[in-house]
Amino acid sequence: MGRLSGTMGASECQVLLRKKRGGGRKSLKCVGGEGGKWFKECLDMQIGEGDFFKFWDHCWVGGKKLSERFPRLYRLCKNQDGFISNMGEWLGEVWEWKLEWNRELRERERAQADELLSSIKEINLHAGMKDCWRWKHTPNGLFSVNSAYKAFRQARSENGTNCEQMDFKKLWKAPAPHKMKTTAWRILKGRMATCDNLIRRNILAANSNSDCILCKSQLEDLNHLFFSCQITCDLWKEILSWIGIQTAMQRTAKENFLAFSNLGDKVDFHFMACVWICVVWCIWKARNDCIFSQASWNISKVVTEIKTRTWSWTQVYKQMPQSLDLKSWMIKPKVIE
Repeated sequence: MGRLSGTMGASECQVLLRKKRGGGRKSLKCVGGEGGKWFKECLDMQIGEGDFFKFWDHCWVGGKKLSERFPRLYRLCKNQDGFISNMGEWLGEVWEWKLEWNRELRERERAQADELLSSIKEINLHAGMKDCWRWKHTPNGLFSVNSAYKAFRQARSENGTNCEQMDFKKLWKAPAPHKMKTTAWRILKGRMATCDNLIRRNILAANSNSDCILCKSQLEDLNHLFFSCQITCDLWKEILSWIGIQTAMQRTAKENFLAFSNLGDKVDFHFMACVWICVVWCIWKARNDCIFSQASWNISKVVTEIKTRTWSWTQVYKQMPQSLDLKSWMIKPKVIE
């Protein structure tokens, strides 16, 4: 979904929030605690007629539910489950609040009721306009993927440690051999023996040939080798095509793993994570073969190895689907719908 066609209606927003909460966007959970919280904080309520938002149970005024701010009044209210529009009436073009109680209010309760009325009088209802949500990060209030991505990146940078821990937890839970997960973990930590790292540690001389062995046109550093080199970018495209997904790939290890492993729904995470681990492991293995065994890069061979390895893991790890034979798996894994 690139952009909603109009300002989000309240019911549309609830569906979207449920998808964020229960779907594969686990990365949202590392920003702000529980799933969906970050997304909610990007939204503003716009009150129209008050025919969708609940008077007591939505945070429509003062940043907190009225049932929590005024618990005693909530217990005394006749209509605890009512909408905003149920708590008053239009007198011509003027809205007048009319709250009804189960008994006459006592002195302290009347003081609380005055405070409540003072709070809600700041909100103007609009006849003929539906309640809706507005997206905070665009001038027109319309949701867009671009604005959401920028807001999410900013939130991640403010909570970088928690996100990093979440990335690593996902990695170690993936259904793949331990030695391959260890290699992937070293990639996420930037601890691979790429040419730039070897020069930095004085293992290679500064004037030694440090070009990428695959494209032979740029310095071999970790992000270039695995995610920016044209040769490995073509490999990622082949794998995405095999899975049946089209997306732009991130150019740093952590962002790439986070984006790739969350491309599917919740049930697809194990598959996506193990594919990512297998791809980076096979890239590293092929790179070493080119350097130490004078082999040539063969994309067809690497793609075949990735497909056969991931299929073999389906026979070992219970988290992975086991319904396809190898021939069908090589054509399309049919994991993500």
